[in-house]
Amino acid sequence: MKRLSLVVAAALFAALLGLLAACGETPTPTPVPTPTPTPIPPTNTPAATGPTGGSPASASDIALINDAITKTAGVESYHFDIDLTVPGMLPNTAISGDYKSPDKAHVFITSTTGTQELINMGTTSYVKQPDGTWVSQDLNAGAGSDTGSMGSLGGLSSMAGGLDPTKATNIFGMLARFATGVTSATVIGPDPGKGTHYQVPIYLGNLMGTGGSTTPGETPLGNADIWIDPADGLIHSMMIKLDLTDLVQAFAGLGPTAVPGAPTATPIPPIVIDMQAQLSKFGQVGDITAPAGAHPAPGGTATP
Repeated sequence: MKRLSLVVAAALFAALLGLLAACGETPTPTPVPTPTPTPIPPTNTPAATGPTGGSPASASDIALINDAITKTAGVESYHFDIDLTVPGMLPNTAISGDYKSPDKAHVFITSTTGTQELINMGTTSYVKQPDGTWVSQDLNAGAGSDTGSMGSLGGLSSMAGGLDPTKATNIFGMLARFATGVTSATVIGPDPGKGTHYQVPIYLGNLMGTGGSTTPGETPLGNADIWIDPADGLIHSMMIKLDLTDLVQAFAGLGPTAVPGAPTATPIPPIVIDMQAQLSKFGQVGDITAPAGAHPAPGGTATP
């Protein structure tokens, strides 16, 4: 069961990269070393960030935070602007676009290789090509395969979405998984123009969907900072800094024992997710439609 927990936690990391993989922007990480048996790491490893002041949240604050996460993930539509950095994998990546419930998104991804446009509708992702044409791909086919543009990364992201890759279309709902089941927080205070600022520690239990820490003295893996607008009870800003290095190292060590005499494996570099998200235009996004004349990529789905 502990090994399964680590696999799913690593899958949550992969979910952040799912949209990039779907459009052929799969990052190239440092090669994974030959796996060797690795002890399951304790969950009290150094945190990615620490408290920034403020006061402990009350029970009513905790209820407000959990309600805001649920309410924001369930809105009918919104616009999003996200800055995402994972050192060594995703330097300075910007993701912007619109989400329309329940499973539509129009997304622009800007990275060091340029800007990619895609439209996700249900289980189909339409990707704009350099010549202006569109190709379609079946997200289920990509998620269940170790080949193709999504590769094994897509398989992990589908696991994080509850074996449903379309869950990644609601990008806030996907990110909110990192702060699910909040049981403790710090009230930083009012932030003019942004709302009330709360900082939520993220523990392994949060990643697993079982809530915050139940182990006295456990150190969080990172923090989620959220700003809740008191006027509508929605989260307009969110910042996550999460260190998954130990978890991914343990995940890589679940394979067979290395061959005796083989070279010493190179340690996996730190894997720290640093993300800022701005949400706006709640309930104001128009309908998102499939591009005309799209043709299927290998294993893809033609435009209806």
